[in-house]
Formats: sequence, structure tokens, C-alpha cells
Amino acid sequence: MRYFGEPWPGAPEKPAATPVGAPCSICTLRFIPDDRGMLGGEMRGTRRGGIEGRYVVAHRECYMLDKIGHDEGVCECTRGRRSPHEKRADALALWARVAEE
Repeated sequence: MRYFGEPWPGAPEKPAATPVGAPCSICTLRFIPDDRGMLGGEMRGTRRGGIEGRYVVAHRECYMLDKIGHDEGVCECTRGRRSPHEKRADALALWARVAEE
């Protein structure tokens, strides 16, 4: 994984250019110059027990939402499908909550 935007504690080590105008893989909102996020490949389990690879370009908060959102009760399983703006708001709120802990 690589990071873009200003680094933060725990960010990946390698920087990348901010993909301005590209959509976030998680919330689908387009990146703006001041956004922070991560990009790179990852492996995920499928619902049928298989494994698939995908390339992720996501806001740092959205990436975290995709990883721990279920444990925190803010995933699509518990909240249902949401608009991109609602999903982004959930990600920002989760980031703030985890940062406080």
C-alpha cells in the first residue's frame, strides 16, 4: 500500500500522488487535492469462500470503514446501503471516534 496527501501516524511508508478526480473505491466520491488516502492491491475473501484481488484507491477514513466498520456497527450489514455522502460521513465519524481512543 502507498499513501497520498499529508502523512499521518500509521500511514504506509511510500508516498504517491493524490489521484485528484478519481473515485474512492469505498464511498465513490471523487478525490480533491487536500484528501488523504491509500492505494494499492489487496486480497479479500468472497462470500462463496474464495479469494479475490482488487486495486483499492480510498480515503484513509473510508479504507478504515471498509476494514472495521462491521465491528463498529457502521457497515452496510448493519446500516443498510447508504448514499456516497452518508458513507463518507460515517467514515469520517468512525475515524474521529477511533482517534479519540
